[in-house]
Amino acid sequence: MTLQFRGADGWHTLAVRRHPRARRAKLRIDSLARRPVLTLPPRDSLKRATGWIESHRAWIEQRLGGRAHPL
Repeated sequence: MTLQFRGADGWHTLAVRRHPRARRAKLRIDSLARRPVLTLPPRDSLKRATGWIESHRAWIEQRLGGRAHPL
């Protein structure tokens, strides 16, 4: 599954993966694809994940080489 969010330099695609052993959300940058990957526990809601991504948008932008851009 993928989500899109607006960054300073346009729209970014974020991969969302559910992992059966995950206990909490984990955000990382895939170095090969140069896109963020969010790993979620199986029962975590996508709505909550969307808010979590928004709260970490500055970190994502910094890692991708851009700056955070308010919506």
